[in-house]
Amino acid sequence: MSTITIAGPEDIVPEKLGTPAKEVWKPDVSSFPDAVVDGKLVVPIGKDIVIEYPEPWRETALMKIMAIFDETYPTESVVIETTDKAGNVSRRTRTSVRGTTCDVGYVRLLDMQKNHFASTNYLTAKNHGLVLKVWTGKLPPQ
Repeated sequence: MSTITIAGPEDIVPEKLGTPAKEVWKPDVSSFPDAVVDGKLVVPIGKDIVIEYPEPWRETALMKIMAIFDETYPTESVVIETTDKAGNVSRRTRTSVRGTTCDVGYVRLLDMQKNHFASTNYLTAKNHGLVLKVWTGKLPPQ
């Protein structure tokens, strides 16, 4: 019997392949105002946000905000039960926005150029190296 191995997205990261990352659009967005001020997202639904990713192969993205689950939404604690291959059961408690699987701070985004949806969490974005900025309507100085 032969074994077939399928590559997943984690297997095609340029650093793992040993090839240099392609050059992507990464303008200096430091002149734009911050999108998160004092733990609050200042960009309303329907407006655009600039997201700069820390990975060298991911370009800076301009996305439209479609939904925001902020701290004003009611939350609920849910017990998540998982079983590993050995049959061991582990339980953990997770707090999410009531009626959803979304954490507080979840933002639903739409990339109008690539025509696909995305999401992030504005409360934890900085921990993952994301830079969230307010789109001013013009490109940053080069």
